[in-house]
Amino acid sequence: MYLGILAIMAAFCLMSGLWFSPLIALGAYAFVYSNVLPYEEEYLAQKFRGEYGEYRKLVPRLWPTLRPYPRQQGRFDLRQGLANEVFAMPGLLVVATLFYVV
Repeated sequence: MYLGILAIMAAFCLMSGLWFSPLIALGAYAFVYSNVLPYEEEYLAQKFRGEYGEYRKLVPRLWPTLRPYPRQQGRFDLRQGLANEVFAMPGLLVVATLFYVV
């Protein structure tokens, strides 16, 4: 997820055509996720206890891996995934429109 957000930010930087946009984007990314990651990890550690510790040992924090998670549960549901991003999608459209207009 974090890598995907970074890729989206890079695309917006390219769309902007501004030489300094990658500096702003990387600074914002570093600021936001240096604060968000510890909060999210603490929440997950409290909620899932030992299971989350095991998960963290097997799954990289920021970069995806080609190794499947050995204790996978459930199935991927695109419709549910898109429903979870109900607020992010309009935000991306607004930012993309602003880049286009400006």
